[in-house]
Amino acid sequence: MTDAAALPIGLSKLVHQLKQQRLVNLTITCGQAFGGNWETVTLHSALLAAKHLGGCDAAIVCQGPGNAGTGTKYGFSGIEQAQNLDIVSALGGTAIAIVRMSSADARERHQGISHHTRTTLELAHSRCLVPLPAGTEAAGLPNKHDVRRVEGAQAALDLLAEKNIRVTTMGRTPAEDPAFFLAAAAAGMV
Repeated sequence: MTDAAALPIGLSKLVHQLKQQRLVNLTITCGQAFGGNWETVTLHSALLAAKHLGGCDAAIVCQGPGNAGTGTKYGFSGIEQAQNLDIVSALGGTAIAIVRMSSADARERHQGISHHTRTTLELAHSRCLVPLPAGTEAAGLPNKHDVRRVEGAQAALDLLAEKNIRVTTMGRTPAEDPAFFLAAAAAGMV
């Protein structure tokens, strides 16, 4: 967990649930964030610790709960995804972008693939894998990335329901905004 949003990982109810269900094995906080199983100074050192000390095959890099935004193209805390993707690539990893999209957000700029995703992928220097749920239109995404259509993303959401793990985005559940959760599931599957 980076320090682009809330600093203590303990504020994340989801991380607690995922660890209880053994769907997340290890948490690492970096920068000003704290409370992970391990704490590191930079995302670079967090990723290296995950691989070499934790034996991790995959790492999910995300902000803590809560985000900041100004309603401008570059004024949102999630813009760090561009730098994070480049760090993964620079360290020899496979950078997989998680696409923010919505089928329920009333704001036009978040309908379908969000302007936030388009902006971060424009800013990323590295060539990234960009998983999308099967049937999703990739309009507006920069051509420099490798877009992959993923079948069966619903299975990941079914697993969360089976384990009684409740997830929301902006107060909406997977039933209320399936596109958001299917996009995250597609990235996880890749």
